[in-house]
Amino acid sequence: MKITKSQVNKMTISGIPNRDTINVFMENFHPGAGRMTIEITGDSWSHYWSHMGEKYTLETFVSQCDNDYIIRKLDYSIDNEMFDSNNTERKIQKAIIKQRRGGEIEKKDAREIWDRLDELDDFGNSEHCPLIGELYAEHYSLLPSCPNPKYEYLNEVVQTIKEAIAQDVA
Repeated sequence: MKITKSQVNKMTISGIPNRDTINVFMENFHPGAGRMTIEITGDSWSHYWSHMGEKYTLETFVSQCDNDYIIRKLDYSIDNEMFDSNNTERKIQKAIIKQRRGGEIEKKDAREIWDRLDELDDFGNSEHCPLIGELYAEHYSLLPSCPNPKYEYLNEVVQTIKEAIAQDVA
């Protein structure tokens, strides 16, 4: 068995209005490589950077990176925007009315689609609703979107960490 010890710098950021305490663990393995772990009230995110460049510590690297880059390293599945079911329903309703007035759709078909709009509520903020698949087929990029609150939250956290690093260095 081999046991290796390393030094981890823990930064606790508190006293931010309407925010829980942020615990940031920075571990520099060698010049150009390190791991950052963020913990906030039971949620955590972590990423290991192996090739930051020999001149960088983890702190200097993170402070110079774009927030979006860091966010996508911490959570690769997060998008800055998400499906907007409310605006999608309004968009479909307007399209039904326009197509009905233009004679492009029969009354019976328009009613069937209109009645199925409740399916959007059953799926919440998910574009995986069968009705959406039928109406938009391969044109999901045309669906209305809205800012993703999880992405915005993580963006605020990353920005706060960068500000704390700058304050710590000063």
